[in-house]
Amino acid sequence: MPSMLLVILFAAFTALCVGLIRIFLRPGFTTPASAGRTLELPVLAVAPMKAR
Repeated sequence: MPSMLLVILFAAFTALCVGLIRIFLRPGFTTPASAGRTLELPVLAVAPMKAR
């Protein structure tokens, strides 16, 4: 029983770490509205994205 609890805790910690890494390694904000809400500042201009 104690080993099962440790396995579940380890799985939860791993999932949390993977989620945080995925969030923090994103290249930028997805939309101007998202940037405005996150930074609590108005978005005054938007630069077009480069073609890939």
